[in-house]
Amino acid sequence: MAAAAALAACSSSGGSSSSSGGSAAGAASSTPATMTNVTLAIATYSGNYGPYLTAIDKGYYTAAGLNVRLVQASGATSIPGLISGGITFAAAAASAPPAILKGYKIKVVSVNVDSPPYLIVAEKSITSLKALAGKSLGVQSKGDSTQIVADEYLTKEGLPKGSVTDIALGGTSARIAALTSGAIPAIVANPQDLQTLQERGKAANFRVLGSVQGVIQFPIAGTVVSDSLLSSNPSLVKAFLLATAKGEEYFLTHQSYSVGLLASKAQESTAAATADFQDTGTWPTCACLSSSMQSAVIAAYASANKASPVPASTAYSFSMVSSIYPSIITGSGGNVVKDQLPQTSTLTVAP
Repeated sequence: MAAAAALAACSSSGGSSSSSGGSAAGAASSTPATMTNVTLAIATYSGNYGPYLTAIDKGYYTAAGLNVRLVQASGATSIPGLISGGITFAAAAASAPPAILKGYKIKVVSVNVDSPPYLIVAEKSITSLKALAGKSLGVQSKGDSTQIVADEYLTKEGLPKGSVTDIALGGTSARIAALTSGAIPAIVANPQDLQTLQERGKAANFRVLGSVQGVIQFPIAGTVVSDSLLSSNPSLVKAFLLATAKGEEYFLTHQSYSVGLLASKAQESTAAATADFQDTGTWPTCACLSSSMQSAVIAAYASANKASPVPASTAYSFSMVSSIYPSIITGSGGNVVKDQLPQTSTLTVAP
């Protein structure tokens, strides 16, 4: 609550400023005379948020007349901030649907990862996904993307629904701690977590049972704004999305730069940042979801949270990105796909 109050105190628009943080390399040569102050919330300094970090670092937001103040906050904190005005943009596409089901007036206006890089990592004595039956799996929280995606993946891989017990453990560090201490036999992990285990000398004790990426389509990263901002200042939202699209294109096509950026921002090793970049999920080049997928995602969240579903139009609005992204983002078959386990990992991968 204190964090939410602090965020609410930030000014989200108006005024003028001379910088948006980071260098202006690659941006327009001149800075607009009038800058608009905005606040952007991201949960972690990881590959999923690479487009935003790149747009700041390369000066794309500055060139668009946006003075971006970056804050680190979970979706649970940033989404109330969107309503209060303390947060202008939240990179919280996975947290938005549950909030919308509770009545929050917000919209997901872009999606930059539509198939998560989640991995099922277990103690080495568990040799297959089916061997998880009757055991516990550590997720971030009940009713969130880690639980929904993991349950759908396990069902698709042949495990009876409900045969694995989901245990809410919190963020990545908490899940890794529970796994390495033996408190839980398996967790939903991220690519860089494999490198963390390796660097701690614990990789030989665990095994990757499966990779969700490319198997389950479910949005976990993207831009969220309040309904009031979208209706009152659409030009501001469009300017932000355009600059973010430029950041995404540069991030995806310049691996050396992006690895260095992630290593610096997350204060992690180059190997961990490489693992993060190599396996950050699949990226829709339209920054959008099909109508059927929008409805399916809402239905999945409604079921997991025991809530009544809402029309997809209540949660998603992709009209702006549909006109912006095709001219900026390149790819094959509509997606930029990095469907592989990190090359730096030494974990044993189960057949």
